[in-house]
Amino acid sequence: MNMHDILRMVGASTKGESRFRQLMGLSSPTKTHARIVRVLIAVSITLVFGMMLFFLGLNYLQLELMGAYVGVPGLSWVFGSFAAGLMTFIFALFSSGTILYHGEDLRLLLTLPVTQSDLLASRLLLHYRMHFMLHAFIFLPAQIVCLFQNGLTVAIAVSVVFQTVFIPFLPISLSLMVIHIFLRRSSSGGRGRESWAVGIMIFLLVIVQGLASRWLQSGFDASSVQKIAETYGTVLLRLRSWLFFNTWLSDMALRIQPLRNLVLTAALVLASILSALLLMKNEYVETVQRLSEMSVKARAHNGKRNGRVPAHGVVGTLVRREFAVLNNHSAFRMELYAEACIPVILVVVYAISGTLDQFSAVAGTLSKHEFFPFIVCGILLLMASFSMMSSTSFSREGKLLEASRTLPVEPATFIKAKLLAHLLLFHTSYVVFVIAASFLFALSFVHVLWMIPLGFLILSATACLGLAIDARQPRLDWKLPQQAVKQNMNGMLAMGVSLVLLVIFAAFAYLLKELIGLGTVLSALTLLVPGGAVCFFSYTLAVGQASKLYAPQ
Repeated sequence: MNMHDILRMVGASTKGESRFRQLMGLSSPTKTHARIVRVLIAVSITLVFGMMLFFLGLNYLQLELMGAYVGVPGLSWVFGSFAAGLMTFIFALFSSGTILYHGEDLRLLLTLPVTQSDLLASRLLLHYRMHFMLHAFIFLPAQIVCLFQNGLTVAIAVSVVFQTVFIPFLPISLSLMVIHIFLRRSSSGGRGRESWAVGIMIFLLVIVQGLASRWLQSGFDASSVQKIAETYGTVLLRLRSWLFFNTWLSDMALRIQPLRNLVLTAALVLASILSALLLMKNEYVETVQRLSEMSVKARAHNGKRNGRVPAHGVVGTLVRREFAVLNNHSAFRMELYAEACIPVILVVVYAISGTLDQFSAVAGTLSKHEFFPFIVCGILLLMASFSMMSSTSFSREGKLLEASRTLPVEPATFIKAKLLAHLLLFHTSYVVFVIAASFLFALSFVHVLWMIPLGFLILSATACLGLAIDARQPRLDWKLPQQAVKQNMNGMLAMGVSLVLLVIFAAFAYLLKELIGLGTVLSALTLLVPGGAVCFFSYTLAVGQASKLYAPQ
């Protein structure tokens, strides 16, 4: 095995900006205002990660206190190492295919005079480096909690270093074996699974945040933790006995048979590494080549299929194309589909954190007011309007926009397709939430009848305004999909415009209802007139900007 070749391949794969800096938008700035934006992004990222570490720490502290009540110190270490291993395994299972089998540089590397073992070793180093930080992020708060509760000792210090560096090899190796067994005989490339992994992680982190928030509201009342320990102490002890590997890790840190636990842990980790290497060594290159050939054939097949005459009309074909671009990158899917489900996410967070009852009480008080239907409609429209679906639509196409300019399609047709795609995602979810809110707050069905068309007009207007903003100056030179959506100022500007538009409609509704004295339903129906006018104006503006964008450059 040639370490020089291995390190050169690893370095070539990450040449230039680091993956983390690219993903987070922290590339080296060249202008003063760009530096300020990067600094603000860096501060925001630091605060987010700090808050998540804090919430994780709170949950681990509860476990440590419950362990102390049932006579088992180090319970936070047990469950912290288990959570870190489980999350690393899940994320590595879904993302390993991209690094190991679908890397953009793999085709070139296969033609170079490097051995199969060296190529595999370089991929494994990249894979480990990618998931090492995830494991450390989830495990570190548990180690800190255990350290503060049990004091700093040599055993804990050595365990922190040893387990932080070497324990991630176990879940990563297990994920490698599972994904290789699946892909070596699979008829598909296995792409697109990163979004599932990220979705699972976000869901679990939401639960963690909710549980921590619930405990914060109780004022760190240790008596509640003691009651939970008394109720579920037997369950915790049984779980601890099942998690024997994580118990070894905890006992090692607390000087309970440290040498035996160190040997057992090291033996298990080494066995997992050797098993993964033996399983993948002889079939790795063959699997990569087969998946590469399948990918080429799939693209050729799609090209032939796309060359046929559209069976759903020009607009329908462009709508399908819009969703194809959206679904092409997990970053697009996670951002935009999550935006369409914001009310559900908030309800889950509030339910777990224990604040849902408080919101129900406030809603119960407000429901007695005649203006309450407008409040419900306004909140749902605010959530649906705060979207980057349309305001990054042209930017998401990237280099494909040059191909769009060559199509014999009018700019207005592009706008219609993009607007329809936006409404299919966000107005559909808005209608579902309106119907759910009518049952939840016992609203008359008459209000649903005006909320749906009013929402259609306002969401169409905000979508067209977003399209106009993005068409004026799209970001087409992005290298990572995150740069087209999350780091696109067009999206933030469109959100601001949508907020101003909703405030204007809210003020108009208040004028009609309170000052002029119209009824709730009559006021809502009157709002349809300015809603239609704004929708027409924004559509015309979007078509005008699209005409300039699609004009010969």
